[in-house]
Amino acid sequence: MTNGDIDAALTTANAAGFDSSDTNYDAEVDWGYAKQTLSFSNEKSHSASGYSGTAMPTSTTGRTWVVNDIPGKLENWNATGWGKTTLQASRAHGPVTAKVYGGAWGPSDDASIEVLPVVGANGTGTEYVVELSFKTSSYADAAALHADAIDVAESHGWLYHGDILKTQLILDRY
Repeated sequence: MTNGDIDAALTTANAAGFDSSDTNYDAEVDWGYAKQTLSFSNEKSHSASGYSGTAMPTSTTGRTWVVNDIPGKLENWNATGWGKTTLQASRAHGPVTAKVYGGAWGPSDDASIEVLPVVGANGTGTEYVVELSFKTSSYADAAALHADAIDVAESHGWLYHGDILKTQLILDRY
């Protein structure tokens, strides 16, 4: 998203085939310290039978699942079969665990704090990423919640003055 222009980002997404009539994808704006990112998700699930704790399927099984369940818009994104070819070349990252605490904050009755332990930047130890999230469909409410959260975190010395994309962090460190 450029300069917080949600309308421009939605216009670009619409041109790529994403619109409000498509119920297969959930849209979300991740609003970090200084940057906003529009993302779409398409959730799939498989049985946890035979797995416990943080046990993961083998890379081959995991790849088979994601290739077989590929979202339609990803399958032929850049070219025919591009998505499947790209996913078949992927590798597993993780396991990654997080603890999520739910609650409410201001006008959002759906707020959460997620604590994500990740491997330290030097490859050893553990660093923690803490994310405060709100769900609201109102831009005005989101802007007010964002400003309030920054003020509270800053006043306690908790605020990281930068943006972190958790998915990229996990891909870089695992």
